[in-house]
Amino acid sequence: MIHSFGSIGRILSVSDSRLAAALADYPDAVGAIRAVRDLVQVSHTGQFEGAVVTVDDPALQTYLLSQLCNPDEERLFAIFTDEHGRFLNGEQMSRGNRTGVTLHPRAIVQRALDLSATGIILAHNHCSGDCRPSAEDIVTTRKLQSLLEGIEIELIDHLVLGGGKIFSIREGELL
Repeated sequence: MIHSFGSIGRILSVSDSRLAAALADYPDAVGAIRAVRDLVQVSHTGQFEGAVVTVDDPALQTYLLSQLCNPDEERLFAIFTDEHGRFLNGEQMSRGNRTGVTLHPRAIVQRALDLSATGIILAHNHCSGDCRPSAEDIVTTRKLQSLLEGIEIELIDHLVLGGGKIFSIREGELL
């Protein structure tokens, strides 16, 4: 498996279809790897429960890198916070392909409302390894920010991950 995917992190983040194809002769192993993936996610998420989260926190950055290290597809992840900036939940919001992922504003807003969140940190990966946001990333982020402002939810930041690095759209003054 390491030979096929390169690292344990990539094994844990590979899509279910690729995992099933690589382990076609070992269906029980697919279930075991999925279970390990779920346990890793729960343990990572547990460290933030009730804690204030900030985009420059190394633990949060490590968490996001572990959630979005898949080189085969772009993924959009959201962290929802309460009015004090405390972690409420982190979850994958969308999966794409090697060249893009679609941001679904309605799903993000609905989830924020379900959680009574007042802040959101978005993050997505670039399979190319380039952490700089695309023009489309910037446009869709600004549209979402405008939508969220209308319902009193702050878009704290949108982070783009690539090549083990993280670019903050807010810090880059693009938001």
